[in-house]
Amino acid sequence: DRIGAVYLDDVYFLPEGVEGLTDPPVAGIPATPAPSPPGTVDDVVPETPPPSPTTATEEVPSSIAPTSIPDGAAYYDGFEQGTFPDLDPEWTTQGDGLWELTTERANSGVYSIKSPDFMQDPSDVTPKTANATLITNPDWPGGILHFSILGGTNMPFDNIQYFADGEMRGQAMEMTEFETQQIVLGPGPHTIVFSYKFNPVGVDFMPPIPPDRIGAAFIDDVYFVPDGAQ
Repeated sequence: DRIGAVYLDDVYFLPEGVEGLTDPPVAGIPATPAPSPPGTVDDVVPETPPPSPTTATEEVPSSIAPTSIPDGAAYYDGFEQGTFPDLDPEWTTQGDGLWELTTERANSGVYSIKSPDFMQDPSDVTPKTANATLITNPDWPGGILHFSILGGTNMPFDNIQYFADGEMRGQAMEMTEFETQQIVLGPGPHTIVFSYKFNPVGVDFMPPIPPDRIGAAFIDDVYFVPDGAQ
């Protein structure tokens, strides 16, 4: 009855901060690949995973990775590697506060990136800025950069704007769900900045906070599709 072989199965990695996934994974949860270098496709997952076990009082995310990458994408980051920003060389964050990885809200998968909270002290209305910056691959041809954004901001408290090479391309405010936005890019390298500003017009005091205010911006599913890609 000798088998004469060694078998391995159910090898998985659980990132810090993912709550509720304390039990062993159910069969079929795909492996998450190591981060790719700038300008390549990240977060590739071969198939849609089945739901993880849940309890009556706890809703567990069904995946720690997005289910697919967009057709024709030359670059994709859904932040599911859990490495933003330290191990994502194309991303940086700077300003009076830093953007951070979060599981609070996501367009797909579990992770997105979130702007900092500048209202921890309600009496401090000093204008502040936090930027998340993406440096694109210099070898990219012309194409379209897509991203999902949830601008849970309200004037005069805050706003979120995005720029390409210093030119404002749009803004997102008073949103309650993720929406997909686009930036048309020419060939060559570009600097894409998502700029979250607190008290952007410099008011001396804040009005009452709206009861449905989110008070943050979230970005997820950033990908680039070259011109002519099928």
